[in-house]
Amino acid sequence: NVADAVQPPRRVRREMQTLDAEQVRKLLQEAEKSEHYSLIYVAVNTGLRMGELLGLKWEDLDFAECTAQIRRSMQRIAGGGMVASDTKTHRSRRSVSLQPTVMEVLKTHKVNQARERLLAGEAYVNNGLVFATPLGAPVDPSNLSKAFRRLLKSARLPRVRFHDLRHTHASLMLKAGVHPARME
Repeated sequence: NVADAVQPPRRVRREMQTLDAEQVRKLLQEAEKSEHYSLIYVAVNTGLRMGELLGLKWEDLDFAECTAQIRRSMQRIAGGGMVASDTKTHRSRRSVSLQPTVMEVLKTHKVNQARERLLAGEAYVNNGLVFATPLGAPVDPSNLSKAFRRLLKSARLPRVRFHDLRHTHASLMLKAGVHPARME
């Protein structure tokens, strides 16, 4: 095969970008005006991947112990549907400690979600997802990314990927003198 003699081009890796503490404050302030505040707050304060956040179910949260069990990841599949799948790696299945402020945001989010469920009536599909659309369906990652970019723009922050919130969390933990791996 002629293609065996060709060296494929190296994949260009994007340089990791993070937000500093002041930029995170601005982002959260802007996010408070949006439907994604809770999701972004949890992302910044846990470092969870987008798919892990979107796959999180209420049954995975232990409010008494302040923990979340990461068991699945929500992914878009070919053909356009959303499906819960295994986490990225076997080691990605884990228990994550959550700060009390994160738990408070999640409690408020649960109350707001119950209100949405009542408003939607029979149209609501209860998948048990922590982060769902107003009708209970899984959040589309591309729609979340677009909303995230709009938030960054309206907050006049540098354009970073949603995944960079994971790096932001780790950077802020290191600056605080806590190794991010010790938080899990």
